[in-house]
Amino acid sequence: DESVATETTSLLASYYGNRAAALTMILKYRDAIEDCDAALAIDPSFTKAYVRKAKLQMTLGDLDGAKKSFSLGMVRDPNDSAMLKQKEEVDTIKKRFGIASDMLEKVRSGKSSSFVRRDSTQALRQIEIVIAACPEMNEAGLISGVTTTDQVTCMACTTPAPITPSGTPTVDKKTTQKCIIDITFQV
Repeated sequence: DESVATETTSLLASYYGNRAAALTMILKYRDAIEDCDAALAIDPSFTKAYVRKAKLQMTLGDLDGAKKSFSLGMVRDPNDSAMLKQKEEVDTIKKRFGIASDMLEKVRSGKSSSFVRRDSTQALRQIEIVIAACPEMNEAGLISGVTTTDQVTCMACTTPAPITPSGTPTVDKKTTQKCIIDITFQV
């Protein structure tokens, strides 16, 4: 019977979606994305899986993937205003990342010599916003090839900052206000 098959398909997609939610709660983001993909393979109209996948991609810093997932979800439900707003947030985070990258490049190239502190501070603020939106981001042009035993150095004043086990520099508030750490999340 076709209605039973449709119901079973929806139920199975829902199970994958629920497991993706559970995996998210225990911070297994990549496994959760796989379950979202499985749910969408079973039922491409399951918009909740697109939203969950996009949020997971954003958490991991895959902003292009998040935008694509939101777009695919909006194809299925173009009237979902919450999904549209979340897609716009991805665009905003991408713009902030671009601004931070541009400012850091100006500081690195010496083009902003009289405004190093200002540009460094603004870049850091943009980076903090990006990291808040994408807490597990691995690739933001921020910490390039460092390990937990390495240190990164402030681009403005050459103050070293040790790297924590999570891969981020440890910098106190005073240091953060005075200088910018060369943060380049390249893996």
